[in-house]
Amino acid sequence: MHFCKSTKRLTCALTAVSLIFSSAILVADAGAAPTEQPKLIQDGTWSKSADVWMDAPENYVGRSSDAVLGYYRSAIQFKMPELTGKVVTKATLRIHISSISYSSNQNPFLIVYGSTADVWSSGAFPLNPLDQPSDTKTGSDLQVGWVDFDVTHFVQQQTDGMVSFALLANEAGNPGDYSEITYSADDNGVDIPQLILETSAPAVSSKMPEVAAVTTEEDIPTSNITITPNPQDSTVVTHYQITNIIGGRLYHSDGITEISNGTFITAAEARDGVRFVPMANANNAAGDTFSFDVQAAQSATGNGLSDATKAVVHVTEVNDPPAAQDETLSSITEDSGERTIPFAELLAHASAGPNENGQHLTISSVSSIAGGAVRLDGTNVIFTPQPNFNGTASFSFTVTDDGTSNGVSVPQSVVKQASFTVNSVADVPNVTDALTEEDKQSFDGLIITRNQVDGSDVSYFRISNIIGGTLYKNDGVMEIRDGQFISVADGEAGLKFTPNLYANSPSGDHFSFDVQSSLDMSGTGISEPNQAKITVSEVNNSPIAVNDTLPSLSANAGAQSIAIDELLANDTAGPVNENLQHLSIASVENAQGGTVVLDGAVVLFTPNSGYQGPASFDYTVIDDGTTNGALDAKSSTATVAFTINPAPTPDPVPTPDPTPTPDPIPTPDPVPTPDPVPTPDPVPTPDPVPTPDPVPTPDPVPTPDPVPTPDPVPTPDPVPTPDPVPTPDPIPTDDSHTELRVSINNGQMLVGGTERAIAKVVKSDSSEIDVSEEATWTSSNANVATVTQGEIRALSEGNTVISATYSGYSFNVPVTVTAVAAPAPNNAGSDSSSSSGGGSGHRNRDRSSDDSSSNTATSAVSSPSVTVSKEPVTVPVSEELVTEPTAPVQDIFNSNVVVADNKVLQNIKSKAESALNSSTSVKPSDLQGHWAEKTVDTFSKLGIVNGYKDGSFRPDGEITRAEFSAIISRIFDISGGNQPVALNDIGDHWAQDAITKLTAAGVLNGYEDGTFKPDQTIVRQEMAVILARILDLDRLKKDTLNEKSFTDLSASFAADTIKQLAQAGVLSGISTSQFGPKYHASRAEALTAIYNALSLNSEIKTVLESLEQ
Repeated sequence: MHFCKSTKRLTCALTAVSLIFSSAILVADAGAAPTEQPKLIQDGTWSKSADVWMDAPENYVGRSSDAVLGYYRSAIQFKMPELTGKVVTKATLRIHISSISYSSNQNPFLIVYGSTADVWSSGAFPLNPLDQPSDTKTGSDLQVGWVDFDVTHFVQQQTDGMVSFALLANEAGNPGDYSEITYSADDNGVDIPQLILETSAPAVSSKMPEVAAVTTEEDIPTSNITITPNPQDSTVVTHYQITNIIGGRLYHSDGITEISNGTFITAAEARDGVRFVPMANANNAAGDTFSFDVQAAQSATGNGLSDATKAVVHVTEVNDPPAAQDETLSSITEDSGERTIPFAELLAHASAGPNENGQHLTISSVSSIAGGAVRLDGTNVIFTPQPNFNGTASFSFTVTDDGTSNGVSVPQSVVKQASFTVNSVADVPNVTDALTEEDKQSFDGLIITRNQVDGSDVSYFRISNIIGGTLYKNDGVMEIRDGQFISVADGEAGLKFTPNLYANSPSGDHFSFDVQSSLDMSGTGISEPNQAKITVSEVNNSPIAVNDTLPSLSANAGAQSIAIDELLANDTAGPVNENLQHLSIASVENAQGGTVVLDGAVVLFTPNSGYQGPASFDYTVIDDGTTNGALDAKSSTATVAFTINPAPTPDPVPTPDPTPTPDPIPTPDPVPTPDPVPTPDPVPTPDPVPTPDPVPTPDPVPTPDPVPTPDPVPTPDPVPTPDPVPTPDPIPTDDSHTELRVSINNGQMLVGGTERAIAKVVKSDSSEIDVSEEATWTSSNANVATVTQGEIRALSEGNTVISATYSGYSFNVPVTVTAVAAPAPNNAGSDSSSSSGGGSGHRNRDRSSDDSSSNTATSAVSSPSVTVSKEPVTVPVSEELVTEPTAPVQDIFNSNVVVADNKVLQNIKSKAESALNSSTSVKPSDLQGHWAEKTVDTFSKLGIVNGYKDGSFRPDGEITRAEFSAIISRIFDISGGNQPVALNDIGDHWAQDAITKLTAAGVLNGYEDGTFKPDQTIVRQEMAVILARILDLDRLKKDTLNEKSFTDLSASFAADTIKQLAQAGVLSGISTSQFGPKYHASRAEALTAIYNALSLNSEIKTVLESLEQ
């Protein structure tokens, strides 16, 4: 035991008032010596937090202001004095309250319970569940000072010489509420708790009272039972005590106010009578007894209490109806013929009434038939469903017993209902076909309705085998996935179909899906399929015209002939299925800095006289495509840009203008020695620029002029001395620019997707200016992707380099385009010294600015650096990624499938290096807070996966067998295999190469019908088997102490594999006890499993974790 006291917050305090009593009062019986009073033995305080305080100067009761303590309860125990020859007529418990504090919304009260727990041990609060309160104080009766509680009745009942009391106060409330009462305890020295007794000599006992006999029926209350004094009793009987009530409940004459054991009733109440209610279904014939004891007394406290008279109640037997319940029987199929239902099946939950053991039950009749006809046949009920009926069938049946009442046969019955379902057979639904144009969503048709013989029980349609596009509900937004169930209402509203990009029926593409009727979303009663067909008409797409940048010209250079084939070299027809179209230039216009005309197979551009600066013109590309077989030429416009540099002859003018004196000094420049020969001077006469000079002799350096004629590039001019500054930089530049940077969110794109590239120049003060609109953009392979003012459009699978040029600087970004829904492939298997290219995101480039001669990048696909117009840059690689481990790591991948763990490591390292040096990509909008956020982000940084065009990733969306196979193929360096590959449905599939490679290596299998079903959602047990074939299970460390006990693997073909992968930490269940082997795998689950498998190699794990920073 220990003592502690909580901190008090006094919101409302009751001040002490004058004491009503002295600290000790002794009350004696009349004419006798003072009665010895009970002695305080012990007291204490208990808290909710199991703290106990004994031997303390104060005790506490109520809700504590300390949230840890919770509340206080206290108890007091007295030893009773010797009371031989005396009876207690009054007992008062007195305590001295020293303080009361409570929060504003509390109303303090204090309850004293008589406690039968006289032994205090084990720290338990001494109060038993059946103990009753003796007295309660609240309001003005509860004040600081002495407070008296009447405990007479409880003390009179105590016979063991010990009396204990439990004190309870407010315990409920809201956080922060409190109501604390403090009173003096045994160690206070003064004002300790007191128990004050008043006694008297015992009275002469009354004689046993008389009670009227009574009889009633089972479950029926008795009439009033009168209680009267014994005629021979000379005492004045004022009360009767009722005890030992057996076999029922006792009430006052009103039949409402209950009389409990030990209650004293007045003589008047006894004369009015009491009523006895027997227990339900009890009777004397069943062996039950019914009685209560009555004792006469001369006061309400039991003075002169007589011996007990036993009042006996006789309860006769009454047969009760049998008990039964409505029965739901197993279902049958529509038009299945007669059904035999044994009586035993209908009586399975029936029984005789209470206390009616031994009775026999039977079915005596049937009625209220729905859905068919019913008859009794011996001990069976025969039900015959109506033809073509489906739905709920039912009938009522009567259960009858053979019971008796007081020996006379009085059968009782109860009527219940039997019901069951007559399952319909779903018929093939109706569906209308649809027409739409290439690249356009259908707007009508595809209406699905029930077969005319089906009813409302057919409530769903199952959609499967979606071919050639994407299916949506009528809103055109909510996608319907393969295998999904839709409501009848959704089907009747009509569906929308969006064909695959650029696909159409004349090109041999197919567009369809299957529909089946079903009774529910589990496929109950599912019908045969009906196929909906969509015809997609051909629509010619516009050609893709790509802007061109031509070499710069000199002013007054005259008309320039540009071959049409040169302009069309990077232009393409529409999508891949239009690559056989012929392109031509229909017109040229919008010339800047000169005039432009079409001239046969060339375009002629003539600069304006004296013009210098940016020049350009637009040209319109037209194709010869068709729409639905008819010529429907489409066109697009591109811009040709170039720079007209100042004519070379004006360059030396600034030197001779001040004075001709420098001319005679040839010594600084050995080249001018031929100058004295004037005969070459007439050579420049064809050049219109020198003609304004009336005197050719002042021109000190005429010899350089002829140089531009054989070599239009001014930089090789052997005589740079006249004007050193403009010679190396023919394009006007801002000297404050130090480099050009290009950023792109993702260098891995999907066919049909777009990405925004941003070009910025970095100034000498490190500030950046967005020049995306002003920069010149080109694509090295316009068949793969085009770019216009930084807007990149992916056209077909392949690689290209996007280049930006501005103010003499250029920058290259490699882009890979794939048709895979889960994102683009990377250079699997490259070692740590190579890079996947991608200059858009590298930081801290060290570029010098002394060379503007080229804007051609080195091969972005294979080179570890990116060459811009200034100087090649080597991308720094984090030391964390290239540091080799100090100890060898054991291979954990299957060497028969994966070339080597080290190959996988180097592949991951290579991708990680690019990720760590790339600009921060935008995280998909629906990943924030998702449980797989970090895993998805890691694979996204590695370029293994991408999000969707709407900015989402859909981590909880399903992943197909082809998508999962493609991701596995990109990450692991799969060795060649010799397994036969005979899959008949992957011939033109986008993932054919990955599936073929993995199948040959023994990682994948097809189905028995020779298909692989690449677009079918992969289930969790299939994912487990694929990962198990990649890993070397014998080398995996397994946590046998934490072995997963999945309860749903008994029917799984991959049970052992799943257990091993779970022990290795690769897979986890959908709950603590279930794995869900046939559940569809989500995109997040698939990536998490692959991440866990890769992390089994400690070096790979280190690389992956470096991307989570």
